[in-house]
Amino acid sequence: MKLIFFSIIAFSMIGLIFPSGIAEIFIDESDYPFSIQYPSDWNHIVEDEFGGVWIGKGDGREGMYIRLECSESFGWDCGQAGADYQEINLLKDDDQWYCENATMQENYMTCKNLKFLDEYAHQLDGYRAVTVLEESTTLDSGKNPDFPDSKAGRYQAVGLSTYVLVGNDIWYVGIGNEADKFDQELSEKILSTFKLNNVYAQEDIFYEPTWFENLINAIMSLFGWNTSTDTTSSVVIETPMEEEPHRDPNIDWDNPIIIDPRGFDDLFP
Repeated sequence: MKLIFFSIIAFSMIGLIFPSGIAEIFIDESDYPFSIQYPSDWNHIVEDEFGGVWIGKGDGREGMYIRLECSESFGWDCGQAGADYQEINLLKDDDQWYCENATMQENYMTCKNLKFLDEYAHQLDGYRAVTVLEESTTLDSGKNPDFPDSKAGRYQAVGLSTYVLVGNDIWYVGIGNEADKFDQELSEKILSTFKLNNVYAQEDIFYEPTWFENLINAIMSLFGWNTSTDTTSSVVIETPMEEEPHRDPNIDWDNPIIIDPRGFDDLFP
């Protein structure tokens, strides 16, 4: 697939990750809606000129970046989707290009020594997706105006870089961490909440019950009470009740007449 790229931001905004806990939900209600979950202590959101959204912290290294990378609705020729290995190679080539072309003047950082540690194909919200796990050395100038808390320094970063293939369109999702704090399982959990269909139907998969809630659920389960905490659905499915069989009011059903199965000839020989 042939892409047209205008921004290095998709690669440069890969940084720290967060501890597990209750998540917030970001819903983009533009012409190209999506939703994704993020940790409650991420309170810095930046929308850039390329239609991308950064969600994270004010240092610009802890968070994730999402954008519609290529779309025929923009008048771009995104080509035809290839086999999984072809799409993975394309993602690698694009990330390599981002790393090699990052400059202090345009991106307030540089990227060196990009390495690919893992790669795989999967699905997100019913669409094909390819992801690479990558590591790089970034030099941050600390002068990016979008991130007032950024500090100059050299950082070793590890992150997930993902393309989601929707017809001939491509979405990009980047999530990452400093190398000594990276949690791949948690990063993939965040990635799994990316939605393009029914973007409002998000359930907080990061929620962990308190010890008190677990205790209450354990007590309720002893009595066979419903302990489900799923409150995301308001749909009630009603099943018809069985109709009571017709009963003759002249018959005492508590003391019914028992008819001996033997015939009269057997009873009165």
